[in-house]
Amino acid sequence: DQDPAAVLFGLGYGPVHESLPFAAAVLESVRRTQPAPAGSAPALVNAGRRDPADIAERIHHLGELHRAGLVTDAEYSAKKAQLLAEL
Repeated sequence: DQDPAAVLFGLGYGPVHESLPFAAAVLESVRRTQPAPAGSAPALVNAGRRDPADIAERIHHLGELHRAGLVTDAEYSAKKAQLLAEL
């Protein structure tokens, strides 16, 4: 009876307003890795560039995770480079 789309934070990371974007990113990543149901339309890929303010906010949050020890140096560098490439 477990919902595969449910995300549960037992200890959480900081206040709720800070951990919700992280939870949303995790859920989106899980959804992207699951195969689409048969007969469904393919998901549209964002063809345009992302909002620079959104990317800056995500890099800032990534830095907080890195400083808290939740993201390794290699993970931080790789994800930051990926986000900067979206500009």
